[in-house]
Amino acid sequence: MSEKQLQPHINIPIEITDLPLFDGSAQNIKDTFVSEMKRIDEEMTKFSSNILGLYGQTDTTLTTSKDTGKPPTWDSLVTSSLIEGEGENRVIKLQFDLSEFDPTEVNVNVTNNLLQVTATHEFKTDTSSTIKEYRREFHLPRGVNPERIVSSLTKEGVLLVQAPMPPLESLAIK
Repeated sequence: MSEKQLQPHINIPIEITDLPLFDGSAQNIKDTFVSEMKRIDEEMTKFSSNILGLYGQTDTTLTTSKDTGKPPTWDSLVTSSLIEGEGENRVIKLQFDLSEFDPTEVNVNVTNNLLQVTATHEFKTDTSSTIKEYRREFHLPRGVNPERIVSSLTKEGVLLVQAPMPPLESLAIK
């Protein structure tokens, strides 16, 4: 497929689950939740930026590791804490805090290896109207099959998105 050829826009269905995200054993669940969501968000931002840097689509200063000062490598993607599993069973696992939105207000889409998570909530009173929006984009590696991406929303409002990692050979620039 040509690099400039557009892929179809795919809506990813969201499964509503009754399974809890936490097992209830943490004393400060809210603090733990906020801290963990911040860590995951930072890792997702780094991973997404590294994808662009490896494909030469962004300024490398954005994708340089703060720890080493070196540009990202394919190994840094494969060993990311967002990747679980081994070999052909590797999966990218993403989490989004949508606890302030109703499940019907959440949308997950993929177009041209760009995962988009959006949510919109409108608050109306007799005299005013306020709209709250959430928008997050995540660059997926080339070769991710958008039809195999699954998402679920926990009862705590955390959206879990899983995308099978493509084989390493499909990640490289062609």
